[in-house]
Amino acid sequence: MLLCYNSSPSQIATFSLKFSIQGLRKFLTSSDSAFVRIRIDTTPLLQDFRRIVEVQTMFPNSPFNKHLQTNYVPSCIDVSHVQQVLLEPQAELSKLNDHLSHLKRQLDGMKKERDELKDGIDEHHHLLAPFRRLPDDMLREIFLWCLPDDHEAIMSIKEPPLILGRVCQRWNFVVYRTPRLWASLHVALPFAPSLRHASPSETPLEILEKATLEFEARVQLHQHAISEWLCRSGSCPLSISIHPNIGRRHSRPSAKVQSYLNLVFAFAHRLCSLDITVPRDDLSRLLASISFSTFPIPRPMPEFLTSHHSQSPMDE
Repeated sequence: MLLCYNSSPSQIATFSLKFSIQGLRKFLTSSDSAFVRIRIDTTPLLQDFRRIVEVQTMFPNSPFNKHLQTNYVPSCIDVSHVQQVLLEPQAELSKLNDHLSHLKRQLDGMKKERDELKDGIDEHHHLLAPFRRLPDDMLREIFLWCLPDDHEAIMSIKEPPLILGRVCQRWNFVVYRTPRLWASLHVALPFAPSLRHASPSETPLEILEKATLEFEARVQLHQHAISEWLCRSGSCPLSISIHPNIGRRHSRPSAKVQSYLNLVFAFAHRLCSLDITVPRDDLSRLLASISFSTFPIPRPMPEFLTSHHSQSPMDE
């Protein structure tokens, strides 16, 4: 809305009809120019008017259009009349909702078809991945770089080399036929069975027998897995570390240390590094059980065998 126009206006003022007229008077009295351009913002009023017009367009014959957007309280007769007026619009609204539901079902079907098509395209794109075309020898070298360089490989499905063999059939074939991937191993010694969580209904002897049987079965499975691991290494030099699991502070490693050593010594002709941590009380007995003839290596045992003693719980 333009009230006055000057060919060379010196000032432009913008007002909103929501403000009082005093602001306009103050501006006019403080202005040095004889002619000013005044622009009044009527957007809020136009928006309210547009909403009313839209409602009345939807209900052009409604006698209650004049009461819309007001605080009008209809009488009992008007309530009945309003309900009659809404019968046809509500039926039209129901048709529109049904139509929208039909369109939504069509859209969902198209999205499903799109997703299936995209999945098929993506699967075919995977066939074009450069990694698929790498020869087995190059895959082996990449897998070897995946091994840890600060400790021996861990017998865990979340760590290489085991995790590499779980990716696909081809990787499994390559991993289990690459001896160097299995030439290092960290052995965590098991703990003796704990009797803390025993059932109150069982006698101490039953509890001990049950725990012992479970522990013996677990040790046998563990040692069988170690033997299979080392057999996969072929004729490669071996690097092995044997340590108790230090995660359980108040538990003592089992007396199965010697059985694990006997298992490792079966591969003594290929051992190039052996790192052992044992309880202090077992260190002397352990060293006494090791014979130089076990290791047919032309260098002194101290350079070949490294042993550490761990503090037993009784020393803490």
